[in-house]
Amino acid sequence: MSTTMSAREQLNQAAAAVRESLDFPAEYMEPAYRHAVLLYNHGRYDEAAKVFALLAACDTGNPVLWKALGSVHKMTGNHDEAAAAYRLAVATGINDPWVPVHAAECLLHLRNFDDARSALKDAELAAAGAGSDAVILKNRIGALMKSVDANASAV
Repeated sequence: MSTTMSAREQLNQAAAAVRESLDFPAEYMEPAYRHAVLLYNHGRYDEAAKVFALLAACDTGNPVLWKALGSVHKMTGNHDEAAAAYRLAVATGINDPWVPVHAAECLLHLRNFDDARSALKDAELAAAGAGSDAVILKNRIGALMKSVDANASAV
């Protein structure tokens, strides 16, 4: 048996250490998440960002928290932080095809056309399983790809 921890195990251990150092029990995670969603829904984005960031630090492997953090940063125009959070959502295993679309939107704002194009290609792959949302998703991907191509060629 190997004593080497996987990256996921290391992240989980680090998250547990963060929770312990903050004296933030795991059973507080869900109520805090619901509170952050309420803050977000009421347009209190800066406050929601603080809660989502804390929760993401306490549960680094939870893609929903990274998506939420990305969303709140996107709403406040912090496109670089939003793109980073969306990247972490994808890296931790989220199956939501809208996440790379939102990341591409942020990357387009940042004029990072290569990474935006790459995110859109990832979204195209994920769109196959989008169900009833597939048409809207594919249309959005197509429009963003045209925007990336037009802006990239203008540089």
